[in-house]
Amino acid sequence: MKKILVASSVYNEKYYIESEFEKIPINIQEELKTICIKTSNYLHCIFLIGFNEDGSIYFEARAKDEDNLFKENETDEVINIIIEQNKELIESLTLWYKIFILKENIQ
Repeated sequence: MKKILVASSVYNEKYYIESEFEKIPINIQEELKTICIKTSNYLHCIFLIGFNEDGSIYFEARAKDEDNLFKENETDEVINIIIEQNKELIESLTLWYKIFILKENIQ
């Protein structure tokens, strides 16, 4: 089951972090907030960052059906840029999730 970590909506101009993940260090929370808000504003959508069951990170852009401003054709490219520019952050979040949520013994 996927778990949403953070989300940002261009429609109601709100940002959300799941309470379960408020233990993530503040500097990482701020990076996630910046990524999420900038992306939702650019793509004109609800932008989600979350964890897959195995602890890997996923990114998702959702839009209202009637939203003609949603840049759906740019979504994959934007997500790939986020991944490329934030490899260390993604690796750190994945490790954090595996240790603190999945309780894996990392050697």
